[in-house]
Amino acid sequence: MHGDLRDVLEVREDDDAGTYRLIYTTTIGDTIYVLDYFQKKSKSGIATPNSDLDRIRQRLKKARDRHAARR
Repeated sequence: MHGDLRDVLEVREDDDAGTYRLIYTTTIGDTIYVLDYFQKKSKSGIATPNSDLDRIRQRLKKARDRHAARR
């Protein structure tokens, strides 16, 4: 990922049923937060839709806030 999501990693897997994406970050202490996962439906383009990126940004902020509150 890029920009404000540079700490977020994306894992892709393809099989006969389609392409799946699991997006997570490992940069918040020693905890892995799963931020989003989905099956890619689009037949064209590899980019993650902006609506999905916005949702991931919101969840990343919540994960960081939750981690900070536990300190």
